[in-house]
Amino acid sequence: MLEFPQITKRLTSFQSATSDSISKLIKSSSSATCDLDPIPTKLLKSECFHILLPTICNIINSSLDDGEFPSDFKTANVYPLLKKTSLDRNELKNYRPVSNLPFVSKLIEKIVGKELNEHMAENGIMESSSQPIVKDIPLRLHCSVFSQTFCRQ
Repeated sequence: MLEFPQITKRLTSFQSATSDSISKLIKSSSSATCDLDPIPTKLLKSECFHILLPTICNIINSSLDDGEFPSDFKTANVYPLLKKTSLDRNELKNYRPVSNLPFVSKLIEKIVGKELNEHMAENGIMESSSQPIVKDIPLRLHCSVFSQTFCRQ
């Protein structure tokens, strides 16, 4: 029989992110740009940063408050990437898909992933000693682990 940890605090909503935490996240993020971004990430992180920060904060916090991911951020450009350079380029099985997501969607994913990670550590769902190792795991993997742990009968 599968034993579930005792949950001491339920995660019923996400906390709003501060402009300071979003600012730090933007500055520490890669400058890689997606074709779906309205402006290049490099430009956003430099000349337009202080002008666009309040708008980005509003988008992120609206998503967290409403519990909904904006539909524009659910779209990705998917490209085939050769698994190893030594593999035959003419064989489809030698490729894996790579999703290029809009910059703000990655910010939301990191904020939600961090909060979910902290919640899981606080409730013994994940060992806190392993938290530094998995702090950068994407949200989709956290959700997968969560659903496999608690949603299977």
